Amino acid sequence: MSGRMKFFIFSELLLFLWFVYQISSNFFLLIVLFMGLYLLFRNDSASLRRRTNHNRLGLLFVLFSVLSTQAAWLMGLVAIIFMISPYFGNSHQSAAEYKKKPPWHQKEFFAVDSLGAKSPKAEFQKMTWLGRDYIGKTAFEWDDINFTKFMGETVIDLGNTILPNKENTIVIRKVVGNTKILVPSEVGITVNYSTLFGKFKNEDDNHTLKNEQIKYVEDHYDEKPRKLHIVVNVLIGELEVISL
Repeated sequence: MSGRMKFFIFSELLLFLWFVYQISSNFFLLIVLFMGLYLLFRNDSASLRRRTNHNRLGLLFVLFSVLSTQAAWLMGLVAIIFMISPYFGNSHQSAAEYKKKPPWHQKEFFAVDSLGAKSPKAEFQKMTWLGRDYIGKTAFEWDDINFTKFMGETVIDLGNTILPNKENTIVIRKVVGNTKILVPSEVGITVNYSTLFGKFKNEDDNHTLKNEQIKYVEDHYDEKPRKLHIVVNVLIGELEVISL
């Protein structure tokens, strides 16, 4: 992680602590925030239209309480400065090049360990908080995927690997960002996807979700020797599963 990124995260963390202090010291904003979160995450048997109205009202309450603090505005300002600063830096790259590949969309390749004999010691892998993950840009040997990140797009191309004849797993947790998974047609797919605001897409389905969870099992899943279980938990973002 670069020094610039560390400074950004440290600054945002300090501002977030200030935000928590401002909210907790203002009784009215604290009540409005809790009311909004309650309306967003409550589980009831009301009609879809009523739940939608509850979600909209809850989101309005949360935004009102958050945007009523100076810390929230400063957090947004620091984030904007961080995102546009490469355009005005002394880097040899032009603004047009940054526009094509901004720093939060830069591709990162996560090499997957070999399936050969492994020592019993613990293995560690450094994860990034921000950025675009592209797994499968080149041929790689498969191992189950499990990671967490703050914000960014994730692309996983399984066309460049061979899945073992068993149930394989992909688990992704993030706050904001879309996820796209390309799966060979001979692999059986089951999906467990939960989000506050997002969409689930594949060849047969296209669903918009609002504080909901969807469980999807592909036809003839049990008949296929190679299987893939996809679990994605995201606050805001889409999940798209594409058959190759």
